[in-house]
Amino acid sequence: MRALVASGALLALVAGACSTTPEVPGRAVSVEMTDFAFQPRELRLRSGDLVTLVLKNKGTVAHEIMAGSGEIQHDGGYATDLFGQVDVRVSGGAKPDHVHAKGGFMVVVGKGTTAHATFTVPARPGVYEIGCFQPGHYLAGMVGRLVIE
Repeated sequence: MRALVASGALLALVAGACSTTPEVPGRAVSVEMTDFAFQPRELRLRSGDLVTLVLKNKGTVAHEIMAGSGEIQHDGGYATDLFGQVDVRVSGGAKPDHVHAKGGFMVVVGKGTTAHATFTVPARPGVYEIGCFQPGHYLAGMVGRLVIE
């Protein structure tokens, strides 16, 4: 009987470890992009952590994500780009198809696709904004917060 219980527990442990989601480097942080919002609206990250943003576009059009602070530039994007000096590895359904002010870093995710953005969280504690600067999206409220602790 003990062997049967132990076998069942081992099987449950192995089944729980299996996943249909591919492994990503560091801590996976899921962000859904819809027409026109980020879910969750606030991300909390720790300086120095390796993080992969799993960006799932559930919307009917392409969306993007940028992070920064300061005034919004005339062609979209932030005056201070949080990831401007950070090595961000992008994979999946991302497509860099345009440039923002000061060469701002963004990840554009096609409709119905998922992209990954992997980076080490910079040592810049504070509250930043995330936004989508596809035409009209930011003004429609596609904005959130990124808190670095």
